[in-house]
Amino acid sequence: MADTPQIVMDERVKQISPMRRAMIRPELGGIVGTVAVFVFFGLFAFDSGMFNSQGIMNWSVVSAQFMIIAVGACLLMIAGEFDLSVGSMIGFAGMMIAIFGVTLGWPMWIAILVTFALCVSIGALNGFIVVRTGLPSFIVTLAFFVHLARLHDLSAADHRAQDHHRGHPRGGRRRLARQSLWRHHRAGILHMDGRVRDHRHVRARHA
Repeated sequence: MADTPQIVMDERVKQISPMRRAMIRPELGGIVGTVAVFVFFGLFAFDSGMFNSQGIMNWSVVSAQFMIIAVGACLLMIAGEFDLSVGSMIGFAGMMIAIFGVTLGWPMWIAILVTFALCVSIGALNGFIVVRTGLPSFIVTLAFFVHLARLHDLSAADHRAQDHHRGHPRGGRRRLARQSLWRHHRAGILHMDGRVRDHRHVRARHA
């Protein structure tokens, strides 16, 4: 009767304990952080109404809004990319909904749909530039971060100009705001164009 073959363990394979294997799991950090937050507030804010029905509804609504944004950001990080324009996009979306729904008097559902389509288009343009030019997503989204922030500043300056007292020339602040916006956008476009040319030159030299 043949002997049962014995399994020989390779000495180069490192044995990892179950505890260490659990510690290197990426999702464990989020779970531990969530438990720690609830324990902390359960100890120090248990009588503040945070855990009654109204309190749970309040922070769960805000958490759901952030979770929608976090899903997209996490997918980008899993793919090895990064989007710096998320914060400006949130402000830009709120500004456009207010302009369409309040200033222009559109129905709110149309304002939301148009704003959603506009934001998706800007995100698609971000991805198109990253794919076609080979620039890091950090640089491309940083440029869009600046552009969207300036658009928000332009809208705020326009509303301040409308509310300004009559002693100032009509439209003076609007012209200054638009000139400032154009200067910032022109500088951003020239900066991105220079980075694209430098990146192509480096790729051509190493080809």
